[in-house]
Amino acid sequence: DRVPAWELHRWRVGVNGYVGEKGEFQVEYEPVTPGSHPWRDVWGEWRFSRLLHVRAGRTKISYGLDQITPIGKLDFIDRSRIGDMIAPARDTGIQLQGKAGKLLEWQAGAFAGDGDNARGGRTTWASRLTGQLWKSKRVGTLEAGSAATLGWVDAGLNSGKGETQTGETFFPRLYLKGWRKRASAEGVWDRGRFH
Repeated sequence: DRVPAWELHRWRVGVNGYVGEKGEFQVEYEPVTPGSHPWRDVWGEWRFSRLLHVRAGRTKISYGLDQITPIGKLDFIDRSRIGDMIAPARDTGIQLQGKAGKLLEWQAGAFAGDGDNARGGRTTWASRLTGQLWKSKRVGTLEAGSAATLGWVDAGLNSGKGETQTGETFFPRLYLKGWRKRASAEGVWDRGRFH
């Protein structure tokens, strides 16, 4: 058997742009990732002010710093496996977001399900608040925040499961029914010139 010289494991095509000075949209399609939704991001956003942006469509649920950081801004080695498993990822919904001054950033939204990384979820509510605690050229920037989601899960094998990067399961899914709640704290230190 001949081994191919190269093989396409993953590819993504997308378009993003602006509508006037206040509108923005993004459409991304990735058909070759097994077991995932081929439409990654399909959303439109309108900026009423710095304090209020409204985004509607298929987008990332605002939970899990690993998940909401764009892939081009976070190295693969810095992405945690547990973040991939716990965070809901993308779903269809509406999200309000904005910045209050230079220090606070917030997001709040309602989504049709519980994201691509979960099973059996119905409407999910999500919120996130982050703030800049410290900024210095010498020491760097310190940011902290928290996020939470709440959504109903139908009866079934709908819990999370423990799985390695290679797909081996070390904690199987369990039967459950009821409210799925997530809560997290996050922190980022950009050390600036401090070494």
